[in-house]
Amino acid sequence: MQNQRFTCINLATGERTWTSPPFGKYCSLVAQKDRILALDQRGELLLLKANPRQFDLIDRRKVSDEETWAHLAVCGDQLFVRELNALAAYRWTKSRP
Repeated sequence: MQNQRFTCINLATGERTWTSPPFGKYCSLVAQKDRILALDQRGELLLLKANPRQFDLIDRRKVSDEETWAHLAVCGDQLFVRELNALAAYRWTKSRP
């Protein structure tokens, strides 16, 4: 993140290809294939698609009303969020049609 924004940089040229709108001051990132989970310090969880052409926000959820400065942890289908005074665990499942 740069200036509270996500930025995509072309590694071959060093050029910036896009910059997102502003988000929180801090984000913990976890990536798998073309998906990125980003947890900001306000407790908002963002699901991004790794896309070199444009910023691609798939979904966002408020997962904590407390500050979440620690790194996000993922194990299998479980997601762990360290809140200011607690540890929250979530199960990641596919949505039903």
